[in-house]
Amino acid sequence: MANIVETITSVAQQHGVDPILALATAYQESKLNPRAVGDNGTSFGLYQLHRGGQLGNHTPEWAFNPANNANQALSVMADVARDHPTWSPGQIAAASQRPANKAAYATNVNNWYRQIKSGQLKLNGGPQAPPPTGQPPPPGATPAGFGTGSMLGLPDPLGGAAFTALGKVLGWANLPNLFIRIFCGFLGVGFIAAGVFFFVTEGKSS
Repeated sequence: MANIVETITSVAQQHGVDPILALATAYQESKLNPRAVGDNGTSFGLYQLHRGGQLGNHTPEWAFNPANNANQALSVMADVARDHPTWSPGQIAAASQRPANKAAYATNVNNWYRQIKSGQLKLNGGPQAPPPTGQPPPPGATPAGFGTGSMLGLPDPLGGAAFTALGKVLGWANLPNLFIRIFCGFLGVGFIAAGVFFFVTEGKSS
């Protein structure tokens, strides 16, 4: 699924199409199944390229290639979007795909568009809508299978507590703080020694 999402977003960018719109339309057409077949065996792939329509002279096997399919469909979508800049995503998709019921189709695509954009519909298994280009995980994210507990071979809460305690120790003992503490320790010992020396000498003099 992640590879399909990346292919669609990459091709969409090449054609100047909103990647979220490209994804929403593919989801409406095929649920992002690159080998989907519809319309009684006459429409193929991600965007259901139709015999006698956008499939052109190509074979179904050609249309099952995600990049081929997306290029063909999104080149048409780019022209529609450019000619109608005020249209909603659903209207652009409906004009590009030419479904029987354009109004219902536009409503569905607008719904998918909102859900993908908000992250409610997770096409790539992540917590957010797929970005136009590859991005690193958010700061603080932990790769699957590498929680703090599992790294120590401990139950996760216990492992987390151990890592927290270790962090505190390391924070306390960083070099600048360590030098300051050693200096303060020697200073304290010096004051105590001076006090003892003063007490002893005063006792002898009396």
